[in-house]
Amino acid sequence: MDLVALLAQDARMARDPRRKTGIYRGGLDDAPISTRAKVVVVHDASRPIARAVALALADRGQCVLACGSDVFALTDLPRETAPGGLIEASAVPRGERLGRAMTLFGRVDAVVSVAEVAPELLFGPFERASLDAVLQMALTAPLAFAHELVPQLARQRAGRLVFVNALPGLPFAAVAATARAGIDGAAEALRLELAPLGVEVIVVAPELAAAPPPHPSPLDGLEHALAELPPDAPQAALGAPLRTLIERAASHDAIAAETATALVQARTKPRVTVRGGGLLQAVRATRALEREATRARKK
Repeated sequence: MDLVALLAQDARMARDPRRKTGIYRGGLDDAPISTRAKVVVVHDASRPIARAVALALADRGQCVLACGSDVFALTDLPRETAPGGLIEASAVPRGERLGRAMTLFGRVDAVVSVAEVAPELLFGPFERASLDAVLQMALTAPLAFAHELVPQLARQRAGRLVFVNALPGLPFAAVAATARAGIDGAAEALRLELAPLGVEVIVVAPELAAAPPPHPSPLDGLEHALAELPPDAPQAALGAPLRTLIERAASHDAIAAETATALVQARTKPRVTVRGGGLLQAVRATRALEREATRARKK
């Protein structure tokens, strides 16, 4: 789909500008955005976590431009919520997203870049992993989004950049773990680089994210990867502790709530960890992984 077609699709997704709601929507007769509302650009709202973030922000009265690569996954997003928030959806390509935000809202107060991977690409032996697909989805795309939007925050000398790093650092997910480390490294470097410009950088870091039904879960992805191993594969011993760790996956609602809070709190930590279970359980499961890996090597 070319740029003209995408802009036409964006126009069809936008609300009727003649309908007065008290919130600016690009129509000449609408009232301006409330100074209490933040304009937040979110990537990639055609995927589950970023979609949940966009909805959580709108539920708190913010103005959201939900960018995404899949036009059809964006069309059923609500355009406004009871507390007065709104969502505009856009599928324009890289290089056009900042322009779309400025056209619709006239400003950008915050950027949320979400790193997540489709469950079917998440788990599997490293030697069979889809390197390019996972790194593009989980590392290159979120960084490219930030790279495009951050200059506007720097020009304004204000704003927040939030990375939602929903990638596991687990065996059978080595490529995703690489992307997770890359996002963390970029965020730490940018936190110091952008601080003199008045831009805060925050990482919201669930250890793993579990989508609600009907989306496939990380456990579904793991079970599929384990089922494809040969019957006598030594790596199969890692299955039990990995299942325990995956049971601690944070819900999308919890991740979205922490992200929305990080954007509005007067003072927030540079890293916010979102856990779906007790820390002791994670420690035990991690130690079990170490034991099983050692035992399998000795056999």
